[in-house]
Amino acid sequence: MTQSHSKRILVIEDDASLNTLLVAHLQRLGYEVTGAATGREARTLIESAAPDLVLMDIRLPDCNGLELLVEFAPRVPVITMTAYGAVDQAVKAVRTGASDYLVKPVSHGALELAVERAFATAELQRDVTYWQQQARRALRSSLIGDSPEMEEMRQLIDLYARAAPTVLIEGESGTGKELVARSIHEASERSDGRFVAVDCDPSQENSLVSELFGHEKGAFPGAESRREGMLELADQGTIYLSDIAEVSPALQSRLLRVLETGTFRRLGGAADVSTNARILLGTSHDLLAMVARGEFRSELYFRINAFRIRVPSLRSRGRDTLALARYFLDNRSFQRGTEKELAPETLEMLTAYDWPGNVRELRNAIERGVIVSGATAQILPEHVFVGARLRGRDAGGDDAGVVLRFDEEPTLDDLREAYLRLLLDRHGGNRKTVAAILGISERNTYRLISKLTP
Repeated sequence: MTQSHSKRILVIEDDASLNTLLVAHLQRLGYEVTGAATGREARTLIESAAPDLVLMDIRLPDCNGLELLVEFAPRVPVITMTAYGAVDQAVKAVRTGASDYLVKPVSHGALELAVERAFATAELQRDVTYWQQQARRALRSSLIGDSPEMEEMRQLIDLYARAAPTVLIEGESGTGKELVARSIHEASERSDGRFVAVDCDPSQENSLVSELFGHEKGAFPGAESRREGMLELADQGTIYLSDIAEVSPALQSRLLRVLETGTFRRLGGAADVSTNARILLGTSHDLLAMVARGEFRSELYFRINAFRIRVPSLRSRGRDTLALARYFLDNRSFQRGTEKELAPETLEMLTAYDWPGNVRELRNAIERGVIVSGATAQILPEHVFVGARLRGRDAGGDDAGVVLRFDEEPTLDDLREAYLRLLLDRHGGNRKTVAAILGISERNTYRLISKLTP
């Protein structure tokens, strides 16, 4: 076997004959190989020779091989060798950081396989690290905008990512609260752990409790086996609860216990379960006002209120709207082969609109503009329909407005249902588009649609 790109290996073996044999065989395979007989010599060579892989005996005359492993493993892949009958030491070495182990006497085949596997694994880890870094850069770059509000938010993300155990992320629907939560996770020491986002849908409270805390076998009909909850799965990582204001007082109490003790119980369980998940909470509600009305537990509010990030509304961000519009256009996942640009009059319209659905509505508007404009290079204002104007039945104006007619004075429920039906009809039943116009989530839109009278 010949290496097209020669890699360097450091062999650490105090048996001179075996050291020579290992070095010679690896050199025949095309590697650049240096031999060392002691830990002291190895410490010098790892600096001067800069190996890509270390092959070392666990037992060395002048030091404990495991101590040397602890020094080397963070820097370079290490394969350990041990005598037959001392496999327990090899297993301990792997747990300490070795990428693999070999039992003496080492066959040529086993040696070649272990070395090839170690290099392949190291290459894969480098690829994973690279793409993780790329993903983090892309995540941060998607927090588009240079307005003072965005700059302040980015500074808080960096500050809280390093220290804050729990962060309350406030902002109107569609501003990107989950994106902020992901950014906090990726900028923290927990970035290698899981990021779990949970939608706090009040209509699904029972399943939400099971999803968060897990359940024991037989906890309820259909619970045929024990299931770990998201709080366990996010251990050492981050869990984001989409709208804490939507959960019941009983669930608020459960979450308060998790925040205060780091423990909880599965449904149907009697034993405490620990979690070290960082908990981030989002809300589009005024929690303090809810506390005053008795709708939100004051103990939980004051527990989560220490570290807060306010995600600014799009209408308060000035020229960020245009930067975001261009970003969504350039980074669309469809019709990539068609050149598109926003016409000057479209840019003017996007700037003038107040975006009640915020960034989510803007993204949907740009996607709609790409599709509706067809083969046209420029996206015109008529391609990007944004918002809707409610007019009384006797109001004047052009036909582009939204006209709702009633035989008698409508109730608020009548208005809500009529407007929802009109939007569904206008946009071909597309819940995503309707949700963006209404400035609410698709799930909430679906819940409203399910309540429509037949």
